[in-house]
Amino acid sequence: MKNGLVKTEFMYYPFSRLQLIFVCRRAMASILFCFVTVLSQNILLAESDEQVALEYRNRGYALQQQGDFKQALFYFTRAIALDPGNSALYNDKGLMEEYQGMKEEAKNSYLKSLELDRRYLPANTNLGMLYAKQQQYTLAVQYLKQRVALGRADDPWTLEAQAQLDQIYEAVPSLRRERLKTQADSMTQDIAKAKESMRRAAERNRKVGFETTYENGLGLLKEKRYDEAIQSLEAALALEPRSLAARHALKRANYDKNKAIQDAQEAMERAENKPFTVADSLDELSGQAVTSSP
Repeated sequence: MKNGLVKTEFMYYPFSRLQLIFVCRRAMASILFCFVTVLSQNILLAESDEQVALEYRNRGYALQQQGDFKQALFYFTRAIALDPGNSALYNDKGLMEEYQGMKEEAKNSYLKSLELDRRYLPANTNLGMLYAKQQQYTLAVQYLKQRVALGRADDPWTLEAQAQLDQIYEAVPSLRRERLKTQADSMTQDIAKAKESMRRAAERNRKVGFETTYENGLGLLKEKRYDEAIQSLEAALALEPRSLAARHALKRANYDKNKAIQDAQEAMERAENKPFTVADSLDELSGQAVTSSP
């Protein structure tokens, strides 16, 4: 029986080979089950880590409000260990370090926060203010300008950042001159953009006017209203002098007009030179008779 053939649903297999297939399938199923189990546990652990990090952050906030900056820093640091991709946690950590006089550590924490999210407003504010306190005004202006640019105009911290910028510009003449130059360049660019916008609008209007006038001229030409067609096509050419289509249409209108005049003149000449016949005489007498009847 061991070396015999076993019939499956599709074909005959040696019994030993069939056993091997069953063992392999069972092993694959076990591996897949373990993989799914480990993946699920990792997801649950990740969610759990974020929840614990949030709890640590809340504890840090509470201690910060109580003025216990050292202990608050401890909880913010533990939160980062569980959620290292959270930009806000590094900003919280940097603020506690700054409160304790750890200026270099605070700067690095703010920079890490902005590395994770350069648009994070509090880190831009805190880093800009820190550089201003250290009289590193060029760097301070860089982050404070970023804060003002990203924030709402009515945000109190936006107004605070703008006020700090104004103080820096007032205290540092070179930065004030640079600011004035930047403002002048910006105004020049705005004027140039406005002129370009007006030019594009005029170009669009000219094209629309040309197309409208040209199509109107073609329509008048089809109706054999030659004088009006010529006037419209001349106006179209004035808007678009390089238009070959309009130039050709104008030539055609003039030609058709002259041809119509010539045909009319030839018709009149034929009528004047037509020989007098008996039929014409009878028609004339008939017309006189009708006129003289009571």
